[in-house]
Amino acid sequence: MKSCSRKKTLLLCVPAYYRGVPEDLVMVEKNPTLVIDCHEESCGSFLLTQMGLLPAARLLLPELREHWGCNRDRTGRPWTFRVRNWCKRLSQEMAELAGGLLHDPDYFFEPQKVQVPLKAK
Repeated sequence: MKSCSRKKTLLLCVPAYYRGVPEDLVMVEKNPTLVIDCHEESCGSFLLTQMGLLPAARLLLPELREHWGCNRDRTGRPWTFRVRNWCKRLSQEMAELAGGLLHDPDYFFEPQKVQVPLKAK
C-alpha cells in the first residue's frame, strides 16, 4: 500500500470557484473533488454539476450527525466543545475517504472540463 502524504489534498475556495478564478477551476478539473453537503439541497454538489463536473465522493452532514449521535447530545457540554469534536470527526471522515481513493488501485480519476463557467456579478 502506498503511503499517504499530507500534501495530497487541496481545499477549494468556493467563492473563487464560483467567480471562475482560473486556478480554482483548474483544481477541480484536474483533481478528484470530495464534497461536503450541508443539507439535502446539496449546494456543493449542485455547484459542481452546474459547471458540468461530478464529485468523486460526497458526504452529507445531516446523515453523519445522525450516525454520530450529534443530534442527541444532551450532556450539557459547552457548544464550542461539541462543535470542535464534530469538526474533528468530519475531518477524520474526509481523510479516510480521500485516503481510500488514493490507495484504491481500481480507482481512476478522469480529468474533467468545466462546461459553463459561472461569473458572479
